Amino acid sequence: MGKKNTAVKISFKRGRMNDGSLVQTKVFTISSKKEKRIKPDHIKPNKRSNQTREIYTLLAGKKYRIETLRTKKGKTYRSSAILVVEKTGKIRIEDWKGDCPPNFSIL
Repeated sequence: MGKKNTAVKISFKRGRMNDGSLVQTKVFTISSKKEKRIKPDHIKPNKRSNQTREIYTLLAGKKYRIETLRTKKGKTYRSSAILVVEKTGKIRIEDWKGDCPPNFSIL
């Protein structure tokens, strides 16, 4: 039997942050043919603040592109990065571009 790929759960904050900025993150799978946006597996609201956590399950051995939009005082900042989930379950960030670094938590 073949060895199963491990999956990694990560979460991104979404909504109004403490500094007043509004943050939204999109996740795309990368294949040799095209990119496809994936939706979060679970959205966890925070009852005390205007924030939610979007939880994604990423498969090992695959590449994902994350795109983050941050709006603060009428200006929009965009950043993009490639996340590589290794077969061991470790996450590596490649090809980061933009105004703000990728911000995620591993669950």
